[in-house]
Amino acid sequence: FGPDYAQNRLCYALRDADVRLILSVSRPAALRRRRGPKTAHSPQGQKAAYTEMASILQYMRTDSPATVPPADNNDTHALVFRCHDPTPAALQRIAAAADQLQQARVAVWVSLDTTHVPEEPPSLLPILQHSPPRKKRRSAPPTPAQKVRRTLSSHIARGAIRVHEYDEADMVRRYPVLRDLKRNPRLQESEEFQRGTHSLAWGLHAEALNAWYQSLERKPSFVWCFEDDVGFSGSLETLVDIVKRDCGDADLVTADIKLRPSEAWWWLDVHSTAFAERYGDDVYISREHVQRFSMRFLDRLHVLSLQRVTCWSEALVPTIAHAEGFVVAELPRLGTPFAHDGRVSQQEWAHITESHAGRRADRLYHALKF
Repeated sequence: FGPDYAQNRLCYALRDADVRLILSVSRPAALRRRRGPKTAHSPQGQKAAYTEMASILQYMRTDSPATVPPADNNDTHALVFRCHDPTPAALQRIAAAADQLQQARVAVWVSLDTTHVPEEPPSLLPILQHSPPRKKRRSAPPTPAQKVRRTLSSHIARGAIRVHEYDEADMVRRYPVLRDLKRNPRLQESEEFQRGTHSLAWGLHAEALNAWYQSLERKPSFVWCFEDDVGFSGSLETLVDIVKRDCGDADLVTADIKLRPSEAWWWLDVHSTAFAERYGDDVYISREHVQRFSMRFLDRLHVLSLQRVTCWSEALVPTIAHAEGFVVAELPRLGTPFAHDGRVSQQEWAHITESHAGRRADRLYHALKF
């Protein structure tokens, strides 16, 4: 069972069939080629191939903590807020969500991208130690992680909210294809990446989410993913129940389940070679402000990322779901606006949330930029 098979979908089929595999590596054979070039047959090339193979076999092991299947009666849910530097109002919404979902036994997480944390300026003390006393320098502002943990401290202390911190380097270590994708010309031409203010986590949400999900000892059956500037004009327990009723065990619940990208869509060519070879032009896109994933779908996204199959996540998630026969359902209860360029002011949100009945009640809104 050689490394080349790591690229084959046979791995996933065998895992589903509960077939156990053993990888036998001949160390002496690899050492005999110690002086060869860095090719797939050199020790360095073999090491990279076997590392990728080991990751996929780890996924396939039925006794691995990262792949323990749910029990027949398992209906556990988690809700993850995807954050970078959440506002105080966003943190208040997260705290309220944890309170609303406590009775429903939905685990609430904050997934925090810490890639572009402002660094404290270097100390001038060595230079100024012989200078006259000056006004005391203000301490550095708190980092986003510090603000999250400080604001949500009471919820964190009682286990109502948990925090997962990661950065772009963590994503690249887990999914090496992202190192190549970051050099994509179209991505580099974008204003956000030219400024250097955005990390890959901004647009590669599937890998960012799996950086958290695949680290769990026991994985929930379904995962809700919310951007931190999403608002729901009601109790989130109501939304969870509505989607359970209307969408059942769908592998992906998202908006725009049949939407195709136009040729003008900026991120259309931000994809790996393996993605283009596998799916060609048969691409879908969807709004990803709120989505729900099943365990088997997240696991499949994880394996494909290891096999260097990835693209901008607005296209990656719906494209794979449709192409590989996963069950896709339309996200209900969308309010207006619910779009990347939608804006809801603080005053408008207060008015919406005061509408306890009618068309504005129990609906999702995006974006709450305050």
